[in-house]
Amino acid sequence: MRIAAQQSARQLAAGALRVVAPFGGRVPQKLLIAPQDIRTSDPTIAADIYAGHIKFAGKLLETHGRSPFDLPPPSDAFAVELHGFGWLRHFRAAETLLSKVNARSLVADWIIGFGKRPSGLVGRADVSARRLISWLSQAPLLLDGADAAFYKMFIKALATDARRLQRALRAAPPTELRLLVQLALTHYALSCSDVDAELKNASANLCDLLDDQILADGGHISRNPAVVLSTLLDLLPLKLAFLWRRIQTPQPIIAAIDRMMPMLRMMRHTDGSVALFNGMGATRADFVAAVLAQDDTMAPPPLNAPYAGYQRIEHGQSVVIVDAGVAPALPFAAKAHAAPGAFEFSTEGCRIVVNCGAPPAHRPEMLPYARLTAAHSTLVVAGKTMGRFVHSRLMQALVGLQYVGGARTVDLKRAATSEGTLITVDHDGYLKEYGAVHQRKLAVSSDGLRLEGEDGIVLRPTGTDVSFAIRFHLHPLIKATLSADKKEVSLVLPNRSIWYFDAEEVEIALEESVFFASPDGFRRSEQIVISTTHAAHASIGWSFRKSRK
Repeated sequence: MRIAAQQSARQLAAGALRVVAPFGGRVPQKLLIAPQDIRTSDPTIAADIYAGHIKFAGKLLETHGRSPFDLPPPSDAFAVELHGFGWLRHFRAAETLLSKVNARSLVADWIIGFGKRPSGLVGRADVSARRLISWLSQAPLLLDGADAAFYKMFIKALATDARRLQRALRAAPPTELRLLVQLALTHYALSCSDVDAELKNASANLCDLLDDQILADGGHISRNPAVVLSTLLDLLPLKLAFLWRRIQTPQPIIAAIDRMMPMLRMMRHTDGSVALFNGMGATRADFVAAVLAQDDTMAPPPLNAPYAGYQRIEHGQSVVIVDAGVAPALPFAAKAHAAPGAFEFSTEGCRIVVNCGAPPAHRPEMLPYARLTAAHSTLVVAGKTMGRFVHSRLMQALVGLQYVGGARTVDLKRAATSEGTLITVDHDGYLKEYGAVHQRKLAVSSDGLRLEGEDGIVLRPTGTDVSFAIRFHLHPLIKATLSADKKEVSLVLPNRSIWYFDAEEVEIALEESVFFASPDGFRRSEQIVISTTHAAHASIGWSFRKSRK
């Protein structure tokens, strides 16, 4: 199977400007429904906010009795969470009169302070979309016991935000941001009275975007598993909202959900986390569980996602997930990583081999490092990252730091053998600069107790000898020990089982690494490294095997 860099015309047109029927200047008379928020909630967080101890995005704000909206936020990431209002769901979980009054007071503070002309980050399209969805889903909490004045102010604020989002939609870059904004507008049109005509247009535009951005195998066109998860968290409540309104759910919405659910399961490890590829950071296991609780198929995860460019091998209690795709087309490459051929490996509920993963939002300075080839479990030629990142201020301001180049073609072969499953992934990411093609073989035994691999390069006639290193980043919870002769590494898993790593006729090094995909920012970890000084048509075999003791 050959996965080339070409994208279909439909995919490249994913952000094409569509005609949007305006909501107009009228304010709905009432809310008809409140979409369900399926994200998990924690009443202790509501209690902390009420006490003035607000911790968002790794930063703590002490309010000392003042409104958090009257104080400067400790970081931009903190402000995004604060003004997005996703934390309102924790007040709902408290289920007390005090929590309702406090939540209502905080929303009123925001409307009075920012409702007319939110600027900068507060009025950013993604923040506004999150705020609109959060307010709609938590409307029962906010309106229970509210007086007429608050009800009127709240409904007017919803309408104002919706109109603002519609204007933003016309200028929104053709990325997943456009999808988020359209989701928010469809939530609004479903929830409010007096917007039936706009609902038809909003849902039609949403269906177009889903058809454009959600691939046939359920992956997102950006290849970022995090977008699949976040879209499902917003799309599943929307499906229920159509049912509550007794309106037939548009088929493209149902079809997109049906495609994305298996994709999410495909990208999960044995510990429930999502594989760290192309922008995926720390997994909110509770969010994944909330989404998959809506999936009643109970089918096993798919093993092949040819459009998104991922492969899965599953035998026994072991799972290997492989990046077998090229970089997404612009402008969907703002979080793309330079690592075709990279893999992750988990077994018995423990991750062993990982990629470094994307850092949380409050550590944006680490993101460029997380996207480098060396931050992944794959082969790196001459210490260089394949492809490049476009450092254009204008492009970065509009659609983020785009990744271009790298592998143009990935050749994939998959075979079931008498001993298990074999995957071969070849890519040309280093062909232009070094005349080298990376060839990787991965084989998992049928009992899941052994992972064997072979990595090497084939030089084209114009190529010269090059050095390369094969990196295997270890999860922070793995305790690794290098043998005295540097021929073997013992790996103690959190469940106390022991695995061994060895390689053919080469010395092994154990070096420092960093795990970016931690909720707290990053954690120290280690990596197994196999290096060659000069190589021409060289290949190195290696294996992970479980101790029989």
